Amino acid sequence: MMGKCLRAALPAALLMLAIPGAQAASAVYPVLSLSISPTDVSLPASPYYQYVSFNGTAELDNPSGVPVTVSLFSRITEGWYAACQPNILNYLGSDSMPFNLTIRVSAGACNKTVMAWVEGEARINGALVSTNRSQQLTIMLGDLPGYTTSQNQDHPWLASTFGGNLALSPATALLTAIVLILAFAGLGLARRRRKRREARR
Repeated sequence: MMGKCLRAALPAALLMLAIPGAQAASAVYPVLSLSISPTDVSLPASPYYQYVSFNGTAELDNPSGVPVTVSLFSRITEGWYAACQPNILNYLGSDSMPFNLTIRVSAGACNKTVMAWVEGEARINGALVSTNRSQQLTIMLGDLPGYTTSQNQDHPWLASTFGGNLALSPATALLTAIVLILAFAGLGLARRRRKRREARR
């Protein structure tokens, strides 16, 4: 119980130590706010990687003027690359700082909606004093021309190698099956003929 109380009081103690004299009595925790724009993006599907960039703002209400370090973390509902630049911001008072969120859309991804956002942590001398998250942004992907499904959208190396999607149309699949059957039948017939010739010797 005592350990929990000490952990809860640590940020306040650090804040009061950083503010001289009478200012400590009116110490206020910093408040972090995050925003991103645009919040909705529609993209045509592509057999290649696509990069999308969003403008972000990290605003810190810090009237005490205590040095605060803000760390930014990108979050996304898909297993795509996403990163904030810069991801570390340093404040000496109340201020607003820009950052960029970059997302790499996987090659061949199509017919899906992906959500992303940014989370932030404000710390004083390593102690967490404020957290927040941006509004959620939406990336909407359309159809991939020339393909019927997005089965390999989570395997970009396949998309890059084979042009975006491995799904076959019904007609192409039937033709492929017939060719394979004929190939195996021909191979079996050749083996039987060879065995007969060997048996006659």
